[in-house]
Amino acid sequence: MVGILGTYFHPNAISSYYFAKFNTKYNLTEYYINSEDPETMEVPRKVLLDTENRRVYLAVEINKNMYHGRTVYAPGAYPGVDNSNVAIVCYSWTHGVREWVTVVGSEIYSDVFSDLE
Repeated sequence: MVGILGTYFHPNAISSYYFAKFNTKYNLTEYYINSEDPETMEVPRKVLLDTENRRVYLAVEINKNMYHGRTVYAPGAYPGVDNSNVAIVCYSWTHGVREWVTVVGSEIYSDVFSDLE
């Protein structure tokens, strides 16, 4: 399997991501995912193809404290000014359906993804 992850810009200069998963054995594109949120700056940083659990994980840097219904705020906390955080997005292996999203980081400080492999 081969996965290609990239960034593209909307006319309003906000970036989004795309992800395509290819099957080299059968020479076809299994699925292609576009970002769904033109109001959020999304920069893809890492993709993990988990063949054992049949999932695809994307690490995406975002410029929001809330993303697809998930947040970095503690329960009951008052929303403040947005800053950069990291979202981990899980997609199904077979159809590229988003299964869950986790947002990690601080509601005050800027956070970025670091690949320490």
